[in-house]
Formats: sequence, structure tokens, C-alpha cells
Amino acid sequence: MNVGAIDSVIRFSVTMFFMIAVMFIGMPELLFVGGFILLTALTGHCPLYSVLGIDTCERHKNSK
Repeated sequence: MNVGAIDSVIRFSVTMFFMIAVMFIGMPELLFVGGFILLTALTGHCPLYSVLGIDTCERHKNSK
């Protein structure tokens, strides 16, 4: 896990914004972006964070 609780809430909010944008604007490519962001929020793991060495998970910060 490398996605913290606050990060997950932000990701979920961004996903909801994308879903609303798809309904009103009609940009279906946002579904793929929103789906990926939602998946990372639900699983707690972001592949891009792994590559960049970013970790927002509080559990790891407290153990140092």
C-alpha cells in the first residue's frame, strides 16, 4: 500500500467529478481515467507512486 486515507478520499472525489463530467460534457475517455483513479483509491496502491517512490500511507510514516 502506498496510498493514504486522505489521498484515497481525494482520488474518490476526483473520480466522482469525472463521472459527472462524462454525463454532462460527454467525454467518455474520462471514464478510463476515472476508473483507474477509483481503482487506486479502492486498492490503496498506485503504480505511478511506486515508480516515483512516493508513499502517502500513514502506516509507513509512523513506523520510521
